[in-house]
Amino acid sequence: MKANDNMQNLLNKITKIESSVFYETIVEQKILTPKFKKLYQCVLMDNDDVLSEEKINIERILQIHGDRTGYEASINEVRVNEYLNRSDFEDIELVSIGQSIINEWKQMLEKIFPEENFIFIMTILDGNLTLRFHKDRVDEKKWLSNDLEKYKEAIGVF
Repeated sequence: MKANDNMQNLLNKITKIESSVFYETIVEQKILTPKFKKLYQCVLMDNDDVLSEEKINIERILQIHGDRTGYEASINEVRVNEYLNRSDFEDIELVSIGQSIINEWKQMLEKIFPEENFIFIMTILDGNLTLRFHKDRVDEKKWLSNDLEKYKEAIGVF
């Protein structure tokens, strides 16, 4: 795990939200158990089952996003607040919710794609929690800069 000072301050203060409380905060359970699909060497969330290699122009996507890592990080972005049943969460609570969701995703991805390693990114800015992930590739750069202090938001890499 790696975090900038803003995220580390939140992580230092965190106390785990009881799992029953956590699960009650999630309005749509598909955020916890998304459908994952592997297309063109990318692992993508596809809850609506609409993605297929026939529908994806990978050359164009690579021009837009630069590489597969950029494409995955863009597609696999979830704005968690849209799935919560209230809007008055403290940032510390959002970090705990984010960690719980990431843990669920990690377990699922390890079972489905045991040969792959993934990088999970959590950001909090202005009370909004965003999660995303991409594969850890040796032949492509990471989606984020190594210097997390460059980012204004609280950001952690798991």
